[in-house]
Amino acid sequence: GAAQRWQELTTGNIPGQLAGYLNELCDQLVRVADLCRTQQGGSTQSWQQASDTLCVLRDLANKDSTAEWADVARRLGPLPPRALRRTLVKAVVAPKPQPQQHAQPQQAQ
Repeated sequence: GAAQRWQELTTGNIPGQLAGYLNELCDQLVRVADLCRTQQGGSTQSWQQASDTLCVLRDLANKDSTAEWADVARRLGPLPPRALRRTLVKAVVAPKPQPQQHAQPQQAQ
């Protein structure tokens, strides 16, 4: 059952490896957020928003995180208007159209 599977994972040090990967991810998110903060040119506000978003992701991914959705909303600012949210969600979850394949005529043998 589940206990046996957990024992197998623990024996293979899988939880420890995943914790290490999670720590690496958090470290990289901080580094990229710092880079965004120091970018020149373009929209400074956009770079700051990108940095803030990466910091929030880092906080959420941290194993000791106690972040609540209210904290996330406060730190990232107001939601976009409802129509824009619907458009964004559709763009993210809509399946990509597959190219149509035409059947090849069979050759007579």
